Amino acid sequence: MPLPARALGSRLRAASDTPSWASFLPPQLLLQCPTRAVASGTSSTLPVGSALRADAPAFQCPGGSGNLRASALPFEVGASGGAFAGSESIARQPQREAPAKHQWLDVWKLSQDVNGCRVVQQAFEEGSNDERLQLVEQLRGHVWEALRCPHANHVIQKCITTTRPRDSHFIISELCQNGSGAAAAARHRYGCRILERLLEHLAEQAQPLVDLIIAEGIELSKHVFGNYIMQHILEHGTLAQKHRLCRMLAPVAHTLGLDPYACAVIGKALSHGSPQDRVCIAQALLRVPDLLTTIACTRHGHITAKLVLQVSEGKQLAEARGELAKNVQLLRTSRYGRVVIACLDPPRGSQRAGGA
Repeated sequence: MPLPARALGSRLRAASDTPSWASFLPPQLLLQCPTRAVASGTSSTLPVGSALRADAPAFQCPGGSGNLRASALPFEVGASGGAFAGSESIARQPQREAPAKHQWLDVWKLSQDVNGCRVVQQAFEEGSNDERLQLVEQLRGHVWEALRCPHANHVIQKCITTTRPRDSHFIISELCQNGSGAAAAARHRYGCRILERLLEHLAEQAQPLVDLIIAEGIELSKHVFGNYIMQHILEHGTLAQKHRLCRMLAPVAHTLGLDPYACAVIGKALSHGSPQDRVCIAQALLRVPDLLTTIACTRHGHITAKLVLQVSEGKQLAEARGELAKNVQLLRTSRYGRVVIACLDPPRGSQRAGGA
C-alpha cells in the first residue's frame, strides 16, 4: 500500500479506537510487563495500561499480592467480610484458586503500609470486641516499632481510642519496660501522639508511665514535641499528677516563661492547675522585674500574661497591672502585647456607671 494510504489508514484507526488511560502517562511510566498468550501459550511484553482488542492476549503485571508472615498470628475475617468488606484490594490479600470461607490478614504488616493502616483502623472502628481482640494480639510486641512508623502509629492510636482499657494496657506495659524510654517516646514526632491518646483515655492506668515522664518534666517542657505531653498531663491527668507537675514548674517558672515551648506549658498550668498552684506560679513570674511584659509580647506568652491577670487577686493583681501599665508603650509595638493591653482597660459599662 502506498505510504499516504497507510498513513491515512493509521489515522482513521486511531480516531475510531478508544484511547487507553496509559496514553496520557509520560513515557518513563510505560513499564514492560510479561504477558501470557491465551491460545498459543507464547509470551511477550506489553506496556502497562495498553489498550487490548477482544482478540489480544491477556497479560499480568509482576509483583502480585504479598504473602503473610509465617510467624504472624493471623486475623480471621468471616465469609461476610466484617470490617474488611470491600477492602481486599487495599489489603493486598493473597489470591487463591478457589473461594475460601475465611480470609487471613497479617495485621502488623498491614499497619506499616500507607493504605493497609487505614484498613486496620477501620476494622478497629467497625469490628466487634472479639475482632478487636484479634487485632490487638497481632500488635503485641510491636509498640516501639509502631511508635517510629509514620503509618503504624495511627493504628496504635486507634487501638487506644476504640478498645477497652484492659485490652490496650499492653501499650503502657511495653512503653514502661525501659525506664528512660517513656521520655524518649515523648520526644518523638510520632511517639508523642500515642502518649497523648493514652493520657486522654487511660490517665489513671498510665500512672507508672506518667511518673517516668514527669521525672524529666523540666526538660520535656522545653522540647519541641515533649511540651505537648506536659500540656496534656496538665489538661487530662489526675489531680495528683497535675499538682506534682505544677510544684515542679513553679520554682523555675521565671526561666521557663522565656522559652517559646515551655511558656505554653506554664500557660496550661495557669489554666488547669489548682487555685493554690496557679497563684504560686503567678508569683514566680512577678518576682522578676519586667518579665511579665517580655512574656506578653510573645506568641504563647501573651496568653500566659492574660492568665496571670485572671488568677491574681489583691496586691498581686495590682502589681501585675502596674508593671504592664508602666510598659504600655512597649506592649503597643507588639501584636500580642496589644491583646494584653485590652485586658488592662476596664469594661466600658463600668466606666459609664462610674461617670453616672
